[in-house]
Amino acid sequence: MRKDKAQDIITQLAFTHQLHERHAASAINQLNQMELSIQEAEQQWKTALANHSQNLDSLSDLHIQRINSWNDKFNEQLGTLQNDFSTERVQQQVKHLQERADLLGILTRLENKNSEMDTDTKHDLQSVRDDVKNKDSEEKHALKIQLEGTIDELWKQYQSVRGILILCGHTDSQSRHFKITTPRQKIEEYNTNP
Repeated sequence: MRKDKAQDIITQLAFTHQLHERHAASAINQLNQMELSIQEAEQQWKTALANHSQNLDSLSDLHIQRINSWNDKFNEQLGTLQNDFSTERVQQQVKHLQERADLLGILTRLENKNSEMDTDTKHDLQSVRDDVKNKDSEEKHALKIQLEGTIDELWKQYQSVRGILILCGHTDSQSRHFKITTPRQKIEEYNTNP
């Protein structure tokens, strides 16, 4: 029995050994396959990393080109705007100077016209003043002549009334209150003391 058991154990042991060998071979085979898969995965990762780095470099170059293109367009537009602004500023300055000169010319013409109008107005005023003085002087002279004529007539009437009174017998002492200065004396007195 012991022999049988020993034989059974040896058979089992051989079987277990074969089974273990198969498992070991299978495990080694799986490890080898895993190692190959890892190497392939590493190779794929390295390839993907290289492709990714190359894509990043290409993308970076593309962005740099776009930025440079935008920068060039910006500088071109900036130059255009600066030229336009400079041109417009010069035009505005020239326009301002022309308008200023026009306004100064208008002011000068207005001042000249006002000066002429003042001179004309003063001349017209002086002319009207002289006309009024002349007219006043003429009226004064006409009134003087008329008054002298009236005074002469009144003097003649006075003389005739006095002559009648003297003829009627009135004395000079009675007619003393009739004595007055002659009209000529009154006119001369008026002319000397206006």
